[in-house]
This record gives sequence, C-alpha cells and structure tokens, in this order.
Amino acid sequence: MNRFSKWSSCGLGAAILGVVLASVSCGTSSSSDRTQMRVVHLAPSPGPVDLLIDNKSVSSNIAYGVPTAFVSIAPGKHDLKFNQPGSSINLFDNPAENFAGGTSYTYLFIESPGPAFPGNKLADDHSKPTKGMFKIRVVNGSPTFGSVDVYLIAQTVPPAVAAPDCSMLNTFTPAPVPAMKGLGANAASTYQTLATGTYNICITKGGDNTTVLVHFDGLSGTTSPIFTDGQIRTLIMKNQIPITSTPPYDTITLTDLN
Repeated sequence: MNRFSKWSSCGLGAAILGVVLASVSCGTSSSSDRTQMRVVHLAPSPGPVDLLIDNKSVSSNIAYGVPTAFVSIAPGKHDLKFNQPGSSINLFDNPAENFAGGTSYTYLFIESPGPAFPGNKLADDHSKPTKGMFKIRVVNGSPTFGSVDVYLIAQTVPPAVAAPDCSMLNTFTPAPVPAMKGLGANAASTYQTLATGTYNICITKGGDNTTVLVHFDGLSGTTSPIFTDGQIRTLIMKNQIPITSTPPYDTITLTDLN
C-alpha cells in the first residue's frame, strides 16, 4: 500500500519498497555552536534499537523507518552506540564520531549486505533556496537492491504535455533523464534545487527505466507531490518489513526546514 499521498508542512509519509522520506522536526537550535542530530533506523533485520551517546541513553526503542526528533549535543567527538533495546549488546559502536558545531545531521543506522550494521552521517542543508525554488535529496536506504535512478519530472501546463507516469518512462522521446543516477545502497545524493510545482517521482533500477521500484505519479492510489517555495526535503527509499511484502519498498519523508 502506498502512503506517499500526504505532504504536510513538517514532512510527508509514504510506503512503497525501497523509498523513505523521513519527517524532520521543524525547529532548530537557537544556539549557533550546538549540533543537532536525528536518527533514521534503516536496518531491516535487528528490530528496534537504542541510541547511546557517551554511554548515556538518548533514544530508546527506535523503530524501523521512523525518524527520531532532533537532539542537541555539544560539538566535538562523541562515543556513538546503537544497542539492542535495554542491553549492552552493541550493534554499532563508533567511539570517536565527530560532530561540527552549528551543523544539523541526519544519522542513518543502516545494514550492509553482510552482517554488519554501519552508520552513515549526513549533513543537513538548512540554507533556504532562492525564491520560487525548493531543494530535495534522496537516500537509497535499501541494503539489498543495488543502485537506483531517481526521476523528478515536473508536471507541465497545458495538460496535453503533462509529465509521463512512471510506467511510460521508456516510451517518451527524448527519454526523461534521471535527476540522481546510479545511487548506491546506503548512499545519499546531493541536494537538487528545482523550481516549485507538482512532480512525478519515479525510482527505478539503475540503468533500467522499465523496472519501477517506487512511483508517485497519480497511479495506483499515489499522489504526485507538490513542492512549494523554500521547502527542503529528504526522500529515503527503504525495504518494507517483512521483506516479502508487496510492494517490497516504501518511503518516508524528512522535512529539513519547513
């Protein structure tokens, strides 16, 4: 079931195997030298996890695919751990994770194709785009699928030249060009700055625009999202749980600014 039908002022939610847009809280620290960090749990196998910073519990029972609120920490190096809930069993431990002052981070707890649970620290960009523009980045949070291509296709006026739905990418001449190409597992794109408006979003197998993994194009109960002036968004593709679900991927939305 696709739930990428609601884009709220503080985030949007949707479910389809492999894409996740995580919602970010709408506030930031008033202190310019503090560090903001939130966590998105993207490892399908271990169940909920606890976050410890310098051996102190910060967030407990972090659920898969549900972003935490931002926490404020002092800049510098910190011992960062993800444990099984209520235990001292480390799934991930970096004793010297460095955080810059005055910076916001989205920290991904991820799963490699093997048994390891690495982390991926993403710096958020809260600088407001110019008038009439919005910014978006995409994270391939699926540890199993491989690289993906992401198409952000603006719907145009008049309707006679409307953007193709995702199933028609290979029928248009010239073929639409992916905004993010070859995005590997657990990797994040850079932010793209685009004109505001309504967009069809298609995520396909890398190099194959006929294999659509995720689509937001008005078909099968989906809605094409509308991006407004000054918005900053992060779209994350993740595995559905259980991994035998249909569709196998889904998305969560993070609001990076508003």
